[in-house]
Amino acid sequence: MKSTTSRARLWVAAAALAFYLLFILRTSFTIGGTRYFVLFEDAMISMRYARHLADGHGLVWNIGEPPIEGFTNLLWVLWMSVAHKLGLSESKISLFIMLSGVAILLGTGLVTARIARKITPAPWVPVAVLAATLFDYPLVFWTLRGMEVGALALFVYTLLWLVLENEDEFSLPRTVAMGALTAGALLIRSDSVVPVGLICLYGFLTCKKRWLFAGIIGAFAGTAVGGQTHFR
Repeated sequence: MKSTTSRARLWVAAAALAFYLLFILRTSFTIGGTRYFVLFEDAMISMRYARHLADGHGLVWNIGEPPIEGFTNLLWVLWMSVAHKLGLSESKISLFIMLSGVAILLGTGLVTARIARKITPAPWVPVAVLAATLFDYPLVFWTLRGMEVGALALFVYTLLWLVLENEDEFSLPRTVAMGALTAGALLIRSDSVVPVGLICLYGFLTCKKRWLFAGIIGAFAGTAVGGQTHFR
């Protein structure tokens, strides 16, 4: 039975990967013999900030003008700046972000399947959860079109999985990882404080070393929020 479910998971992941690559290809276009890949409008706004940052002009909308925070996804903008630092052509920079979205979606599916295995012993449930996650069209669409929602989903689900693991047996390295995920989620989008806060509250109430847990999570969250506020 275990080998059967493993093969089923592989088939689901392979089908999802094929769908993602077809999706990316279908959203591209050719001009003058060159294939261009582009992102959704809001994602391209973040890309503009990322390009100016990578070129040494800072997080500005227009070069030479005072900085203005026209984005709500600082950590995602920083990731986008990596694509520009790699020296990719203008036609392929967005492809880098889309392919990173593919990796994010596959990672999210893996984590949700692990959460399902924690909740139920039924072997078919993780496979169903994996398929439901990998083919969740709104999540797929916005992630592959360059928005930060996929990265945020990965952070939140991974945090939830680690909280469930910590409920069984407290681990300091795991709790530190949870703190890092909490900080990362808040830097991706500040409104993630709602799901992240609820998950961390559950973690506080269920772990064996509550105040150590609270201190670590609070330190990471406070550093992220305070650091971003100071940067602003």
